[in-house]
Amino acid sequence: MTAPKFWARYADSCITALGDSARSRGAKRRDHVDIVTTKLATPPEKYGLNHWSSRLLGKHLEVTVARAWHEYGTQS
Repeated sequence: MTAPKFWARYADSCITALGDSARSRGAKRRDHVDIVTTKLATPPEKYGLNHWSSRLLGKHLEVTVARAWHEYGTQS
């Protein structure tokens, strides 16, 4: 938070406004089971591949897949 925003919040609501404000949701989250099951399936023909790479899978699902690999103890 910038100083002008900080002072504006303080002027509006005094000390109660100085706590943390709501933050935006971070990156999209997907169930790890969904990531693993998609990885086990053959990619759509539009990609022209016979197996998923981690980067392509992440781009396709719009998520980062590294956490799922770590949780399941697999490699990409």
